[in-house]
Amino acid sequence: MIAPPTFAVTFRDETADTGALLRDLGTDISRILHGEQEFELFRPLQPGETYLCRARIVDIYQKTGRSGPMAFVIRETAIADRANEIVATMRHVTIIRL
Repeated sequence: MIAPPTFAVTFRDETADTGALLRDLGTDISRILHGEQEFELFRPLQPGETYLCRARIVDIYQKTGRSGPMAFVIRETAIADRANEIVATMRHVTIIRL
């Protein structure tokens, strides 16, 4: 049995303050949008396996859209198995209306 490709999105620490980064950047949470999310699987995720997720910000840039300036925060999460081999990568784009 293997997990569906988007299953990795459930790998979250329920006690983590996911809005902390945005607040540290001085962002009004009501001005953010979920831009896109992509998954790259190097091998299937297996139920019952233990995985370690390491998230990092890989880019922050600004563009001007129809509604004005927007900031884009690109976050990447590497998912490794017990042998520390990367089995999947998630990329998430958060858009902030400035």
